[in-house]
Amino acid sequence: TRDNKLIEMPHNKEEATCDGSCGNLKYTNPELSKKIVNDLINKLVKQAKKYNVKKVIVSDSQMYQNIKENMESRMISEMEIFEMSEVVCDALKIRR
Repeated sequence: TRDNKLIEMPHNKEEATCDGSCGNLKYTNPELSKKIVNDLINKLVKQAKKYNVKKVIVSDSQMYQNIKENMESRMISEMEIFEMSEVVCDALKIRR
């Protein structure tokens, strides 16, 4: 989001990038999962800077958790990650 406007980032829909959490890869091959999610985080940070975006919304709860955990472990603070239901609840003023 930028100034409370939604910006659709490149590499979405059919061109979306895997985050390494699908198929429980995080548990069956943690090293590969970590590499995949860190590559995605690097792309997201780069795109966020390019488009002056401070908040990124994802629609999948596993993806959210995987990205958030890895951003925290890398101490990345230039952008925040949110899961879609958080945004909807905030907009409707529903307690989470």
